[in-house]
Amino acid sequence: MFRLKWQALSVLVACLMSAGASAADSSISGVRIGVLDTRGSFVLFSVTGGVPTAICSHYGRQFYLDTSTAAGRLVYQSILSAKLTNAVVDILYTNSATPGVFDAACLGANMARPWSLVIS
Repeated sequence: MFRLKWQALSVLVACLMSAGASAADSSISGVRIGVLDTRGSFVLFSVTGGVPTAICSHYGRQFYLDTSTAAGRLVYQSILSAKLTNAVVDILYTNSATPGVFDAACLGANMARPWSLVIS
């Protein structure tokens, strides 16, 4: 009986965790890298050929990437490669904390953050 309750609880927790993760993430497919704006240890960039959802926009820049981490540097390498070759990409990202906000009100800490980039 205890084992059955434990399994049921495990399934419930897994469902709640996956629902929370998917609610905070979005993707956009078939776009190209637009403007790259490098600022110290972070990069702001935009895409062309599509409109991402759940983002804010800092003067046309839609994504914030922290290049001070190993994961950020890996995604940045893919972004640079895609930009230099004008490749079509798919981007998976964590949604903006303030979607629909523009320009000075859209700060780096609130912007959508890419965590995967696939070059088609």
